[in-house]
Amino acid sequence: MRRTAATGPSVVGAFVTDKDVEQLQTKVRGQWTTLWTAFQSCASSGKIDPKQAQAFNQQAIALQARLNTFLTDDPSLLRAAQQMNTGEALEKDLAAWQDQLAAAGCTNLPPKPSTATEPTAAGLFEKALDVLPWVLGFFIISEFRKSR
Repeated sequence: MRRTAATGPSVVGAFVTDKDVEQLQTKVRGQWTTLWTAFQSCASSGKIDPKQAQAFNQQAIALQARLNTFLTDDPSLLRAAQQMNTGEALEKDLAAWQDQLAAAGCTNLPPKPSTATEPTAAGLFEKALDVLPWVLGFFIISEFRKSR
């Protein structure tokens, strides 16, 4: 099964490609840019305490270093699963950072990206293809038993 950004969290045994990594990098870059802009606006408007703003800024610096490493890493077919895991972990960290900002009083935050997944026709077809070898195997075994 090929995993795309639309299919949501990774699945054990899922097949990912460098294109999936590229899509996730684009998504994470957009999330970071939007969230960073909202944080700067919130901090400059005085909606959060200056000491809290400084602590959030320190968190952002640490997060930025990890983001830069992920975003500048060339998508690789051989390392796609590792890169996807890194990107998904960063998405979770961005969501947690956004929750912390909201709890501190920032009201101008962007809507959180949806993590809900809905099956698509292509996804259902791929799942059917995953089951097909089992069905064929069962059919062959049952036919073999009938012939005895």
